[in-house]
Amino acid sequence: MKIATGWLFSFLALAVLAAASHASAQAGDEEGRAAAAAQAWVLLMDSGRFAETWDGASAGFRGAVGRDAWAKQAAAVRGPLGKVNARKAVEVTTQKNPPGAPPGDYVIVAFETDFADSAPRRRETVSTIREPDGNWRVIGYFIR
Repeated sequence: MKIATGWLFSFLALAVLAAASHASAQAGDEEGRAAAAAQAWVLLMDSGRFAETWDGASAGFRGAVGRDAWAKQAAAVRGPLGKVNARKAVEVTTQKNPPGAPPGDYVIVAFETDFADSAPRRRETVSTIREPDGNWRVIGYFIR
């Protein structure tokens, strides 16, 4: 009976480990999908397609600012910085229901970005949220 109990424990331990690995892989996939959405969004910003960034943003983003107002604000902030010479994702974090934000699953991607007409190494932070349809969309953009 001792052998059977040991075998059962080993089997259960492997099953738990496999489930945890699968959950971790799924979480990693979701982070990757969110980071890809953030990257695609900043590429639209880079090309000056500010109104299109609004179109592709989350419902919360679009509800907070109108399309034309966003396009003007984005142009005023990004225009003077010039073209992007280099950008690198330096941090990806996940949060669930962060304080002061609408409830949901968030992935925040921080980029270190060098702009042609600005001091090197500006930090762009792109916050994404998983929308009810399962897609990740930008809900916040900050640059410093």
